[in-house]
Amino acid sequence: MGQLAGTNETLEQAEQIEGAEAESYIEQALGEAESTGTHVRAEEGETVAVTDGRVSRLEDGTTLVVFPLVGGALTSSALTVSFSADGEAYVHEILLREISSTSGSVEFWSGGDKLVDQVVESDMPSTQGWSEFINCLNNSGAAAWVVTAITIACSVACAVTAGTACIACIAAAAGTTGGVIGYCINEGW
Repeated sequence: MGQLAGTNETLEQAEQIEGAEAESYIEQALGEAESTGTHVRAEEGETVAVTDGRVSRLEDGTTLVVFPLVGGALTSSALTVSFSADGEAYVHEILLREISSTSGSVEFWSGGDKLVDQVVESDMPSTQGWSEFINCLNNSGAAAWVVTAITIACSVACAVTAGTACIACIAAAAGTTGGVIGYCINEGW
């Protein structure tokens, strides 16, 4: 839990990048995403919302480019490309597809490798001690299955990648759900 709380604090302190510098990072991020491959289903109307891309820089020099993934059955989904201070790029995707009002699927991809692929129901038990966080998000009005899916994907991203994908996952989730994630973390769940 401490790692996630620290991640949110890091994101809150991020500097927003705009103008020519942001455009340059967006262009680089799109190149990285193209070389890694995205997992949206264009034939089903899913796409990367390039014009809605946001760029921010963390205190450690990491730059994050977050693009919403939209269309089809996608909801609260994003593609995040992070650039380390030394220029290494990492591509992460969180894809949440609605199946019904109480269920959906979650996929989390890191560098082209699928780390999570699961169907999520509203009434699934919380995992890895995140129950208070899930309760907070549920109370915010977000669809319960979306809350559970984000929690599953980000907990796996934080654990499996030794933290490298953690910030990218939380940034993507925060970018697609507004300030709700930050609020729930700050409430001390």
